[in-house]
Amino acid sequence: MQELDTLLNDYLDAYYTGLDEPAKDALEQLLDTEDDTLWLWLSGQKACENLAFTHLINDIRR
Repeated sequence: MQELDTLLNDYLDAYYTGLDEPAKDALEQLLDTEDDTLWLWLSGQKACENLAFTHLINDIRR
């Protein structure tokens, strides 16, 4: 999904190097999520119940 790729690439380009190891681990796990589910979370159409993911999702959405 192109929109998802653009959103994630922009976030990674801007913030990846500043993430601590736990955040990088959570991001890696988040990126293993199926694209359709990930898009629902990132677009705000569905809430994510994983707290580690929720923090990242909120950061990515900004």
